Formats: sequence, structure tokens, C-alpha cells
Amino acid sequence: MLGGMLSTSGRVGVTAPRITLLSAVVAYSIGATPGAPDGINMSISAGPSTTEVTLDWTGAAPPFQIFRSDAPQGLTHENNRIAETTEFSWIDLPPAGDLFFYAVAVACVPNPPEVCDGVDNDCDGIIDGPGSELSCDVPHASPVCFNGTCQIGNCDADWSDCDGDQANGCEVNTLFDRNNCGACGLVCIPGYICFSGSCDIP
Repeated sequence: MLGGMLSTSGRVGVTAPRITLLSAVVAYSIGATPGAPDGINMSISAGPSTTEVTLDWTGAAPPFQIFRSDAPQGLTHENNRIAETTEFSWIDLPPAGDLFFYAVAVACVPNPPEVCDGVDNDCDGIIDGPGSELSCDVPHASPVCFNGTCQIGNCDADWSDCDGDQANGCEVNTLFDRNNCGACGLVCIPGYICFSGSCDIP
């Protein structure tokens, strides 16, 4: 499940409380294929105060999850998650201890193409980004994606959404519907038909 290499930095002495940090840095994507690159490059340094450490990283797209543990095994268990951020840096104040391991993980695993489902499928930081509407099937209309659902952008020529139901699209052909002749709600009187959007005698 690791998409990055485990690396170890030098020891950093910290006082009040006394902590000796042997910083093991792991960067990977949750749910990624074992050994797959995740694009995250992370470094760790002491400070800004004598009891804090700073994590900096580049690559991938937010949000990021940050984990800390006193052992590498099970590092990314939910119980070890200490923060979530959209930034590319994190300052941590670890508890008293002798050894800590840190991991930065990006919860978003690319699964293109982008579709209209309220999820950032291609992990570009944009939920339902451009092109997501192409996954929509809205009859007789040009669709748009709004809040994770497919909706009507514009009705096709001579078609209208007369029932207000986004799911069935623009369901009425106003050229020939005698209850919506030429426009929604325009009803032809008894004995007349709707032809080319006008009520006429058959």
C-alpha cells in the first residue's frame, strides 16, 4: 500500500519536554496500488520552536491527511491521523517520546474520467470539474452538473421542461402537445390539435 520509499533523516534534539526525534518519512496515497508512485515529496525539520517539527511536501492534490505514530507498522491507521489540511506544510507539536514516524497521505486516488457525482474523480482539486456533464443523460437537453447531480442546462429546440423534473429532462415537444402547445401550459380548446406549436382545427 506504500507508494513512496521509507527514508530516515538525522536525529534532532528537542527540549521541554525532552524528545529525540528519529524522523521516518512516508509519502503515499491511501488505496493506491502497492509500489505505485504518488507524486508526494516530503521533508521534515525541527522547529519553529524547540518542541515542534515542520513537515513540508510537494506533489499531488489536497486535501492531505497527516499521520503520526511511534511505530511504522499501522502508521496510517485512523487512530494515528492527527490532522487534515489543504496546505503543503504542517507544524506539529508531538508528545513526549523517543521516536516518531510521520506520513502524509492524499485521500484522493485518481479514477478518471471526471463524472457528475460530487467527487473529484481525476484528483485535480476540482469536484465535478469541466467535462463531468458528459456523463449525464438528460433527454432532449444540454446537461450541466450541479452539486453532484445532472440537471438541465438548455432544452433542445421545440422541447420544454414542463413538469420541473430534472431527471426526465425536457420531456414535452411543444410542437405537437395539445396541453403545452408552443409553450408549457398553453392548452388547445376541445376539438383543436397542436400542430407546429399552434392550436389548429384538424
